[in-house]
Amino acid sequence: MERDSQRRNALLRYAELMIEKINEVESSEWEKPWFTNSFSGNAQNINGRTYNNFNQILLSLVCEKRGYKTPVFVTFKKAQELGANVKKGEKGFPVNYYTPLVKDKEGNKIPYDDYLKLSDMDKEAYTVSHHTTFYHVFNIEQTSFPEKNPEAWEQMKERFTIEIHAQGDSYVNPYLDKMIKEQEWECPINLIHQDKASYNWKEDAITLPTFEQFSDKKEFYYTALHEMAHSTGHHSRLNRKFGQFGDESYAREELVAELSSAFAGKQIGMNPLPRKENAQYLKSWLEQINKNPEFLYKTLKDVSRTVGMIENKVAAISNNQVVSGENTPEITRLYRDNDGIINASIKYNDNIKEVIIYPRGNDYCYTIGSIADKNMQTCFLNENEVNKVNDLLQNNTLSKVIKSNRKTLTLDGNTASIEYAGKKYDATDIIKTLKQNDINVNQIATSEWERLLKGQGLQLNKSKKAIFSITKTPSGYNMKVMNIAKSCTKVAGIEAEP
Repeated sequence: MERDSQRRNALLRYAELMIEKINEVESSEWEKPWFTNSFSGNAQNINGRTYNNFNQILLSLVCEKRGYKTPVFVTFKKAQELGANVKKGEKGFPVNYYTPLVKDKEGNKIPYDDYLKLSDMDKEAYTVSHHTTFYHVFNIEQTSFPEKNPEAWEQMKERFTIEIHAQGDSYVNPYLDKMIKEQEWECPINLIHQDKASYNWKEDAITLPTFEQFSDKKEFYYTALHEMAHSTGHHSRLNRKFGQFGDESYAREELVAELSSAFAGKQIGMNPLPRKENAQYLKSWLEQINKNPEFLYKTLKDVSRTVGMIENKVAAISNNQVVSGENTPEITRLYRDNDGIINASIKYNDNIKEVIIYPRGNDYCYTIGSIADKNMQTCFLNENEVNKVNDLLQNNTLSKVIKSNRKTLTLDGNTASIEYAGKKYDATDIIKTLKQNDINVNQIATSEWERLLKGQGLQLNKSKKAIFSITKTPSGYNMKVMNIAKSCTKVAGIEAEP
């Protein structure tokens, strides 16, 4: 219960911060950037270890809101260890990280470090899951550190002094130039003399106006980053639901692209302005965040992954930034998360770090470090690790937990269960029915599962005139299939997908 309360409180703080920023952007008539460059470098702790992109985005907004001069944060305990105190009245900001939880078949827990020491055969007796832990951090200016250590404080400010970049017609970005010129992005980028930029997910290709059409050259790069962000959602990459023009999924995808391109641009020394055409989605964004802070949490997770994929490519293009073979950190575990994305636990700087695995042709890689701190590296998996990734992708077994309203659906391989009102019910028939109707369980998006749990019916396979819905039975839950005429799309609260 305490953990649930921490999560609720953290999500409310995230929602409050983002709503304030969205309103600020609107009031400036979309002339104020999502992120400004008030200092160089990324949000990090006092030892220089950077936070993941999810937390960096939020802490960057906190720095802007409060006008902090550096992105350095500490916990209450760390401040005390430094001989400083958190100033009276100052409030910390909640950040989150994934904590591995290791259990044997009887449910007994063991420390993750002990699990790592086991042989591969002994590890098979355990399952590893991850839960989110929240803790509060304070910017160094919220403590007495600057007053008690004036020399160290001046050095810290100097270390994060912003670099001045050329503006307007003089600005160039060699990394993005090389990426576009040599077609090194994940999909083709075509430059055509026209007024519109777009990403076509069916053809998996980006179309941009030519470089010469932009009086402010940064606008060209902003536009490129925005469409690149959209393209990461292709089913072969991060597999997001694009939706159709005007619906909630489409509006959410625009928010993912907006924030991803803005933060990725900040990382490489730009401050992208929001796209004015997305003002039409403002109401939808605010309503969704106000109504359900989980919407923002999931959106920021997608933004974090998207930014990571862009950073990955930029890092690979940078000189001397590609690491392979025996120099890469040790991967202790490869696994699929709740959204079907391949993740890895790696040993990095004597710590266990969670990273996302990205496809690169027939290879796979991940990134460590950060572009802003000029220590970003792309690490390629070895042949054995690539084979394990392919096995995970091809394996039809799925471990996934979906929460919606008061129900929790747990999918585990070929079995399923639903928890409701404190009781657990068998729901394996749901998987059986889907497979009998040639529905790939792994291809059902989390948002679709959530709608099914709410009692809605969905047309999961558009080639079939059938509506699927979850129903209660005396022994548990099953999947009901109702054949419908093409013209009949809404009955008794059951709606067909467009």
